[in-house]
Amino acid sequence: LMHDQCVYTYTDSSNNKVILVKYVDDIILTGNSKTLIDQIRLDLGKSFTKITFEDQIQRYVGIDIDYKPHEGVLRLSQRPHVEKLINKFSTGRSTSNPTIPPSSITPINPTYNYRVPGDGTNSPNRDLVGGLRFLADRTHPSLQSACSLLGSHAHQPSPLHLKGGEQVIKYLTHHKDDFIEFGGDPHLDLFGYADAAHVAGFDSKSQLGYCFFLNLNSGTIVAKSKKDSTVSHSSTEAEIKAIDLAIKEAIWLRGFLSELGYPQPKATTIFTDNKAAEILSNTNNITDLTNHLVLRINYIHQEQLKGTIKLKWINTENNVADILTKPLSYIPFHQHNTTLCKGHFGILPTPATITKRDINRQKKVKSIGNNNSI
Repeated sequence: LMHDQCVYTYTDSSNNKVILVKYVDDIILTGNSKTLIDQIRLDLGKSFTKITFEDQIQRYVGIDIDYKPHEGVLRLSQRPHVEKLINKFSTGRSTSNPTIPPSSITPINPTYNYRVPGDGTNSPNRDLVGGLRFLADRTHPSLQSACSLLGSHAHQPSPLHLKGGEQVIKYLTHHKDDFIEFGGDPHLDLFGYADAAHVAGFDSKSQLGYCFFLNLNSGTIVAKSKKDSTVSHSSTEAEIKAIDLAIKEAIWLRGFLSELGYPQPKATTIFTDNKAAEILSNTNNITDLTNHLVLRINYIHQEQLKGTIKLKWINTENNVADILTKPLSYIPFHQHNTTLCKGHFGILPTPATITKRDINRQKKVKSIGNNNSI
């Protein structure tokens, strides 16, 4: 495929399709015709003498795959890797706390300040962060924020960073069997969320995040958390940058799905919880205070005019990408983590009532002369 050169497709004269996914020397074959799949397996066996086949895939690149064809449900998990991390980085002390229910533990304590680096007296935390990243990018998207916070000072951790690492391990001991679930809905209608945490680090740079879903009954297919490369002058500017990143990902996903045979005829909805960012992107209202964002705002506005993207405001409580940008307390963390891993259970959150603060902010954004909220 043009959008991923490790993915190949073949369609025969009867419109039967096979998809081949290759990662180094590991291959996945899937399709709607077992006869065609068997034929390709036979052809591969003729070309490669040292090749083995499994009828039902159970693990691929460190990811355990549990597929229930009669239910149409597929689950991805990484329990062996989680146990490996626990055994390697556990401090030897009890991972349970009688004052905190195991289910209420979150990966990162939202009350700690992780912005300040260490003094160089502690051992690097790179191995732990690398192991966590392998989980976060695959089956534990809720660890994205933890990886960013601990990874920013992995070479020079403070005592709080080391304590944060212990907190993540404690969290994983109670979440070994977490999984991402796909299924229950053959219809694919791509949509996503974008969010930003303004001044998330000691260097005043923001944390940007986005995630995407194929439908309302499946977990996330992409969840990313990225530290901004430059300082944002306001939360709106940070949100604009997050939306810009999300749109680039959405355009790639739309092209990839189209090549697989699942075109997206409707605009891909991206939810944001910043009303000012939504208004600027919809109206393309460039002022003296937003001149430095003209390229990003024009790009977002252009994609909306093309019908590729549609921005919608949603309250922060329903913005799933919020979990990717900063540590959260248990209730919002659990809510967003459940959505990331198991989907929306067929119900798409609707925007809450706009507060007076949002109304006043909206008036300021629309006013060219008094755009002080940006």
